[in-house]
Amino acid sequence: MGLNGCCSCVKYLMVLINILFWLIGLTIVITSVWALTDPTFVLSTTQSYKHYYIGVYIFLAIGLLITLGAFFGCCGVCRESQCLLVSFFCVILIVMVAQIAAGAWAFHNKDKLDDIVRASFKSSVQEEYGQSTMSTRTVTFDALQKI
Repeated sequence: MGLNGCCSCVKYLMVLINILFWLIGLTIVITSVWALTDPTFVLSTTQSYKHYYIGVYIFLAIGLLITLGAFFGCCGVCRESQCLLVSFFCVILIVMVAQIAAGAWAFHNKDKLDDIVRASFKSSVQEEYGQSTMSTRTVTFDALQKI
């Protein structure tokens, strides 16, 4: 009885965690689709369209992968399907390896990334800050300065 109750508790916890990850993945997908389709977002955030679209497509792929993995996890736990649970494990493993690779790449290219971010911020402040009192860029920079 004790082990059976523990297994059902772990099962419900696994479903809850996978639903949370499904929502996070869906949020990432929606945000990246918005970033791809809103032309004003593109113009106000980047100087190089190539880097922007590469980043957004990577963000979209990560969101889709997390959503798919959470779906496999939920279905695998609910149906107690070994195939779906193995698929869930493979997706989680791919996400983990991708995160480690992205962290290593960012660490290796931190100087270049720092220069890109600084140039982008400098350009945004010089060209867009204060153009109108209620512009999104002005409000964002004012809020950042108050922190």
